[in-house]
Amino acid sequence: MNPNPSLGEFEQIVLLAVLRLGDQAYGVTILAEISAKTGRNPSPGALYTTLHRMEAKGLVTFRDGSPTPERGGRAKRFVTVTREGRNALASAQSAYRSLLEGLDLLTAPIANLMQPRTRVPHISRFLTIFVAMVLGGLAAPICHGQTDPGAAAPSDSVTRPIQFDVVSVKMHNPDNKDSRMQLLPDGVRLSNLPVQDLIVQAYGLVLTDQIVGLPNWANSERFDIEAKVASGDVAAFRKLTLDQVRSMGRPILANRFKFAGHEEKRVLPLYALVVAKDGSKLTPSTLSSEDRDARTGLIGMGHAATANGAAPGMNELTARGVTMDRLASTLSQQGLGRVVLDNTGLTGRYDFKLTWAPENVAADTNSTDTSGPSIFTAVSEQLGLKLEPQKGPVPVLVVDHIEAPSLN
Repeated sequence: MNPNPSLGEFEQIVLLAVLRLGDQAYGVTILAEISAKTGRNPSPGALYTTLHRMEAKGLVTFRDGSPTPERGGRAKRFVTVTREGRNALASAQSAYRSLLEGLDLLTAPIANLMQPRTRVPHISRFLTIFVAMVLGGLAAPICHGQTDPGAAAPSDSVTRPIQFDVVSVKMHNPDNKDSRMQLLPDGVRLSNLPVQDLIVQAYGLVLTDQIVGLPNWANSERFDIEAKVASGDVAAFRKLTLDQVRSMGRPILANRFKFAGHEEKRVLPLYALVVAKDGSKLTPSTLSSEDRDARTGLIGMGHAATANGAAPGMNELTARGVTMDRLASTLSQQGLGRVVLDNTGLTGRYDFKLTWAPENVAADTNSTDTSGPSIFTAVSEQLGLKLEPQKGPVPVLVVDHIEAPSLN
C-alpha cells in the first residue's frame, strides 16, 4: 500500500468532514457538513463512490450501527478516518498551509472563487474550501499518527475586544445577483447585502421583522462590505466564536451608517417551543466536553436521501451538543414566519435528528399531505416537543437613527 497516497480535492473535503463529525459521521451527516461548510451539494452516489475508493486505499473504514425502525430496520454505516487517512490529509494540509502562508492578498483569489460561474484554477478553488472547513472548526493540525479525533484541546474564546482595522463599504453592482456572507482568515466579506441583514447578524436577531423603524432603502439598497483586522490580531480573530465575529458588525453600523438603536420587548405572534404531553424524546449529548465544538454544539442542514437514493428528499437537521435555545433559533429560520422561543425548561445539550417535508412549513399544521411530515409534526413525533402558536414578548431592535453610508 502506498504509505502516502495522493488525495483528490473532493477526497480531502470528505476526510475533513468526517473528522469534524467524529463518531457521528455517516452519509447524511457528511453531506450536511459539506453543504454547510462549503456550499456544495454532492449527491449521495458521489459521496459513497468516493468513500469506497478511499476504503480501498486504506484511508477510511466503515462500521455498522444498530438497525433503527425509522430506517426500515437498516443500520447506519459510520465512517472513520484511519491512521493512513490522517497521515495523507496531514501531508496535503501541510502543502496547502505552505501555499497560504504569507499570502496577504489571499482574499483576491477567494473573491473570484465565490462566483459560481467563474472559471478558476483547481488549486485556488480548493484553497477556498480548505479555509472554509478549517475556519468551521477543524483548526488544529492533523498530526501524523493521531488516532483520537477529539484529542486536540479547544481554543479558548477570546475575551480581549477586537475591532476591524480596515472597512470598505461600496454599492453592489446590480448586474451581479449573487449574495455572499463569507468568513475570511483575517476578516469578513459581505456581498449584495442590504443593511437590514447586517443589523440582524450584528445584533443576534432571527428575523428582519424584529427590526422596527428602518427606512425603505435599508432593505432595497445593496452593499458590498469587506472588513479586516490588523495583522497583529489575525491569530486572535481566528479564535473568536461566530457570535463574537457577528457582533463586530456593530461598529461598522455605527461608524459608516451612523446607526443607533435600542432594544425593547414587544408582544408579537410567536411559536413557543415546549415539551409535548408525553414527554421529551431527546437524548443527552455524547459530545465530549473536550471537543472543540462543545461550547457551541453542531447543527448541520441537508437533505435525506429518497427511498431509491437517487436524489435529495426531505429536509434533515442533524444536531450534536445543541441547546434548546439554539434549536429554537434554528427553527425560527425555517420559514415559519414567526420567532420561535424556547419554553421547554430543558437546560442540557442534546443529540438529535429532525426530518421533515420540504413544503411550505407555514401552511396548515393539520395538512394531510403524505409526502412527509410537516415541521410541526416532525418536532412532535421525533423530538417529543411542540410548537405552540402564542402571542408574547419578543425582543425587537428599534431604530433611533440611520443614514446612507459613506462609501469608499
